[in-house]
Amino acid sequence: MIHTRDLCVSYPGAQALRGVSLHVAAGERVALVGANGAGKTSLLLALMGLLPPTAGEARVDGLPVTKENLAQVRRRAGLVFQNPDDQLFMARVLDDVAFGPRNLGLGAQEARARATQALQDRGIAHLAQRAPLRLSGGEKRLAALAAVLAMQPSLLLLDEPTAFLDPRARRALIAALTGLPHTQLIATHDLAFAQAVCARALALRDGELVWQGPVTELLSDEALLDRCGL
Repeated sequence: MIHTRDLCVSYPGAQALRGVSLHVAAGERVALVGANGAGKTSLLLALMGLLPPTAGEARVDGLPVTKENLAQVRRRAGLVFQNPDDQLFMARVLDDVAFGPRNLGLGAQEARARATQALQDRGIAHLAQRAPLRLSGGEKRLAALAAVLAMQPSLLLLDEPTAFLDPRARRALIAALTGLPHTQLIATHDLAFAQAVCARALALRDGELVWQGPVTELLSDEALLDRCGL
């Protein structure tokens, strides 16, 4: 589902990713861990084609992430931002969740039906007419997830999904993610969350992939955790 080979990404004056090679199989839920600045968000953005590589390649569902393939890649992959306020911008939650399907070219009626179903599936249909700015942090997170799921991707990329959540909302998010069949790559600092949701982890340090293996092994290796700023 996800494959990168010697992937490098640079910002002006900084190298974000340094020769990252990894594989995530279809149906896996994989934690992407590392300290701030390790390259987690850069990797997610590169997989969506929002950061072009300076070297190497990335593939999503067999498709090279190139300018020519971006429309197809983004039908297969959905990104849930770290801050849901960056993703929810319409007057009503229902309009936000329908925005993605409309952007894919669906008609208003079909987009609305998809949005309604996505909200129902997340247990937040009662929020459909609410303004996003009036929602709690947990409600915003589920609404942002519903907005991505309404586009029916096969791959979910999530950036720090437990940020700003209280314990109840965090538990609701864990239940939501573990109940989905989608392949998931989840950037997180929350190691207990990673253990609850993911079987495998990838650890980044200064833009390099320095370790990959079972989450349980990561949590039991204090030296590795320290080396990765965790």
